[in-house]
Amino acid sequence: MATKRKKKDKGRPMQNHYPPKIDATPSELAQILFRTPPTNKPVSGRDYYCRDCERLVAYPEILYGDGRCESCHKTAA
Repeated sequence: MATKRKKKDKGRPMQNHYPPKIDATPSELAQILFRTPPTNKPVSGRDYYCRDCERLVAYPEILYGDGRCESCHKTAA
């Protein structure tokens, strides 16, 4: 008698949050992308925090180039 195979989970596991938006232009992103060496390691979940208030910055928010969230970036300017 044949036994049933165990089904594997498909796709990547869902993360709790997505990385934040950044304020870089497409040309800046391309320069950084082509400057970094390729890696074969999978990207693990990474948390992004504001430099000033140390609050977690997730997808709908913007993490600016100076490492600050939107509210801290506005107050610093």
